[in-house]
Amino acid sequence: MKRVVITLGILIVLLAVGAWLTVSLSVGRFADSDYLVRQIESTFNCRAQIGDVKLNAYSAPARMEIVGLAFGPRDETVEKGILPSQRQPFAGSISIDYVMLELDRMPLFQRKLVVTNLQVERPTAELRIFDDGTNSLDDLLKPAPKRSNKTAAPTDEGTKAPKSSEDDRQFLATDIPISAIAERMAIEDLTVQATVEKSNTTVQLHRGVVVFRDIDLDPNSLTEHNSAKMEFSAWLGIDSFEHNLRYLDLSLEGNGDIQPFNVDSAQLDPSLSASVTVKRDSWIDALPLLDEMEDLIKQLENYGVDMEGVRLRGDFSEDTTASFNANRQELRMTTDFMVPIDENFVVLEQGSWVNAGKNDHQFFVTFLGSEKLTRKIETEVTKFLEKNVGELAAIPAREALMSTVKKRDFLVLRFKSTGDVGDPDVTAITPFGDIADLLKNPKSDTMKSLEDTAKSLLDSLLGN
Repeated sequence: MKRVVITLGILIVLLAVGAWLTVSLSVGRFADSDYLVRQIESTFNCRAQIGDVKLNAYSAPARMEIVGLAFGPRDETVEKGILPSQRQPFAGSISIDYVMLELDRMPLFQRKLVVTNLQVERPTAELRIFDDGTNSLDDLLKPAPKRSNKTAAPTDEGTKAPKSSEDDRQFLATDIPISAIAERMAIEDLTVQATVEKSNTTVQLHRGVVVFRDIDLDPNSLTEHNSAKMEFSAWLGIDSFEHNLRYLDLSLEGNGDIQPFNVDSAQLDPSLSASVTVKRDSWIDALPLLDEMEDLIKQLENYGVDMEGVRLRGDFSEDTTASFNANRQELRMTTDFMVPIDENFVVLEQGSWVNAGKNDHQFFVTFLGSEKLTRKIETEVTKFLEKNVGELAAIPAREALMSTVKKRDFLVLRFKSTGDVGDPDVTAITPFGDIADLLKNPKSDTMKSLEDTAKSLLDSLLGN
C-alpha cells in the first residue's frame, strides 16, 4: 500500500508541474502566472494557483522558479473564466511551496522537452481512497472538459445531469504534446496523507525524498520510451480511526523502476517494481494480523506449551530488505520480507498481496522462532506426548510432530490471512492442520496417525 501511495503522489506532482511545460511552448509568456494557470487548467480537470513566477529565458540552461503552486477540484471560477489573479486563494488538494526548473531551450523547437534539473520542495497531498479503489485525486488528472460556461440539464430526479463519456475519459499519454527527457528530478520533504475509507485507516507519508533519474517519455512510442528510475526515502505510518492507535511506523529507503503509462491503453496507470529497506529504528505495534497470529500461537499454552517470550511486535532489531511490484490496484511481494523482532522473525512470504482501496488481501506469513524457544517447546511437547502416547513412543512421536513445524533448529509456524485488512481471517497451517486442534484432541485421526508413525519408527529403531 505504501508504495502505491508514494508512487501515485509523486506522479500527480510531476504531471501537475509538467503540464504547462508540455503545452506552453511560447517561452516568452512563461513569466505570466495567469497564462501558466490557464495552461494547466486547459490540460487537466482541476483548478490551479501560482503565487509567483520568475524566469530567466536567456540563460543556459533556461531557468524558472515558481512559488506557491497548488491544485484542487475544478470549480466555478475556472468554468466562468475568472482570471486566476482575481480569484480568492484556496487550499489545494496538492500544494507545492517551491519549484525550480532548468531546461534546454533548443529542443523545444523539435517538440522535445529536455529538463536538465527539476527541484520540487515541500509538496503536500491529501486524498481519500474510496471503496472501489479509486481516489479523490483521480478526477484532477482527467483531461480538462471541452465544454464550459454551460449549465447541464437536470435529470428526471432533478439532481444532476448524467455523466458523459467525456467526463469519464482518462488522461492519456497522447494528451502530452511533446516527448520529455530528464536526467534528474528531485522531490524533497514530501508529505502525503491518504484516508482509506473501507478500512477506516490513514496512511501518512512524511519527510519523503524522491529522486527520478533517466526519465524517458514519448507519447508516440510508449513501448520503448515510458520509463524512469526512482530512489526514495521516507517515514510511513498507518493509523486506525476505529481503534485510535498507530499500527506501525517505518523508516524506508529504496529504489526501483517506474512505468507511468499503460502501454496497451496509453492511460496514466503507474506501475512500480522496487526494492525497499526498512531501517532498524522502525516498529510495528497493534497490526490486526499480528493480533490474530499471537492468539493462535498462545492457544498452545492451553495444552502445556509455555509461549512466554513470543513477541510479534516491537522495534526492528536490524535492517531488512524486500522487493515488490505495485500498481493502482495491488501491491505484491516478489521476495520474502523478514521482520526481525527480538530473537524471533515474522516473514511475509513472496506472492503475498494487498489491495488497499478494496480493503482485501492474501498473506502467507511464517513465524520463525529462536533456537532457545524451539528447544523449550520441544521439551514441553515431549512431556505432552509421554502422557498421551506413552513414554517409549514419545521421542519418535515428538520428532515426527516437530519435523512438520521445524526447519533446522528453528520453530516454523505458517499462517494464511485473507479478507478485510482491519479484521483479517487468519488460520494456522501445518501438514497436520491446525496445530492447536491437533494438541486439543489426542484421539483425533491426525493424532492416531502420528502415534502409528511414532510406533513404526520405534519398531524400526528396536529392530522389530
